[in-house]
Amino acid sequence: MLEVLTNMLARYALMSVLDIFICIFISLSASSRGAFSSTDRLTNLIVSWILVGLFSLFVLMIIVSTIWRKVEVAKASNAFDVPVNRWFKNLYDGFRANHPEKFGIVMLMFIFRLVVYAAVVVFLAENPVMQMFALIISSLMYNMTVAKLTPYYNFHDRFLHYFNESSFCTFMILSLAYTPFVTDLAVRKSVAWGQINFLHAVFFVNFVVLVTVIVNASRDLFKYSTKVKPDQPPAHGQTEDKVETRADTVKTEGDVLVIPEG
Repeated sequence: MLEVLTNMLARYALMSVLDIFICIFISLSASSRGAFSSTDRLTNLIVSWILVGLFSLFVLMIIVSTIWRKVEVAKASNAFDVPVNRWFKNLYDGFRANHPEKFGIVMLMFIFRLVVYAAVVVFLAENPVMQMFALIISSLMYNMTVAKLTPYYNFHDRFLHYFNESSFCTFMILSLAYTPFVTDLAVRKSVAWGQINFLHAVFFVNFVVLVTVIVNASRDLFKYSTKVKPDQPPAHGQTEDKVETRADTVKTEGDVLVIPEG
């Protein structure tokens, strides 16, 4: 039960980075402008720094776990023999388990990008051009990090990452049409309709990929369930002690577990 709780909290902490830091930055910005009384200002500062401290501990947890797993993988003859930390193993979903340093760097870069996004939304609200350029640069940095490290295990994860990040940059570039550099309303209207159609295409591609993944996973599960029957009695003339096990035939090739057919 405790393991389930820690995994749930770790995933929730990762998914709520953007929302929490937007609230923190709004609170700090309002306090710096004197929007609160002295008592409310002190309360906001205390709560904000407590949240920052909790997320700092979360980041420290990722760093320590990455270093520990890197050391254990270096000492082991087979990287797959080193188990993922069970307290927040769901953070590793989709990542290569035998390259912990890639997981750590990409995870920290992901958190950093969300913090930058929150800061851009709050502190650059009066400067949309700087907002867009900051978001484009942070997206490109994150994309280049992933392209350099290739931490994802599955092709569909890599494809969706590059596709969605490229789509985000394209959308931001098109949004420059709403800045003072473009004053023609007809151009802005055309860009707006183009962005709407572009978002529809992005959603459609994501939907098709996710449905394909679900269908393939269901098909593989069906094949496995019809092939493997653990409760099946031994064949005629075969005793239980002669039933072969293939657990010792599992080997690894690079980053992939290979189980011989048959």
